[in-house]
Formats: sequence, structure tokens, C-alpha cells
Amino acid sequence: MDWTEVWAQVLPPLTALLVAFIMWGLRKLFKKIDWDVTVKQDAALRELIRAAIGGAEELAAKALKVDETKVGGAEKLDWVREQVTKLWPDAIPADLDGLIHQELARIYGVGATGLTVVSSSRLGVATADTDPSFPTF
Repeated sequence: MDWTEVWAQVLPPLTALLVAFIMWGLRKLFKKIDWDVTVKQDAALRELIRAAIGGAEELAAKALKVDETKVGGAEKLDWVREQVTKLWPDAIPADLDGLIHQELARIYGVGATGLTVVSSSRLGVATADTDPSFPTF
């Protein structure tokens, strides 16, 4: 048996194994990149929601001070939802109201929790505890 015959027998399975290993590595890499993008998008969306909540609170305070009109929670929720969908229409998850309520629970002095801040572990969200931009009031 000559070396060319050995290579002819060995090369196809080795090539298949090499291609499979390369594809496995690329799949892992793309999954990690997609996960990083998803985490960053989630953090940016939550920051946008917190900013919109702050804007709604400011508008409500201004309405109370200037027009002596009290703005209800449902109206503020509608305004926050409208602002977030205006600024980020493609990245809005189906449960936007759930995210808004989660962020409300984390902000001191607003929402149904009032002066009690709910930790992200009680909400079942793991990203806020590791997010360095998460505001602590």
C-alpha cells in the first residue's frame, strides 16, 4: 500500500472532522456574540424605560404645579409606553408593560412600591444586579 492510497483513505474523514470542528466553533462564537448584543440591548432598553419613567414623573409634577391637574398612573404608563415605542420601535419585546412595571418597582418613590425598592432577584431578572449602570437611589 502506497502513501497516496493511505491519504486517499484518511483525508476525507479528517476533512469532515475538521469542518465539523470549525462549524462547532463558529456556532459557539456567533451564539456568544448574539448573547452579548441581546444583553446590551436589554440594558439599553431598560435605561430608556427608566428615563421615560422619569420624564413621566416630571410631566406629572409640572401638570400638578402649573395646571393643578393630577395625572394618574395609567396616563403615565401610556406616556412611557408611547415614548419608548417612539424611540425604539424595533427592539420592543411583547411584554413591554411587564418591563415598565419591573423598572417602576426598582425606582425609589415611584410606582406601586412607593418608597420600597424591589431587588431584581425578587423580580426574576438577573441582569440588573450585574449591570453597573443600574441606578441606586
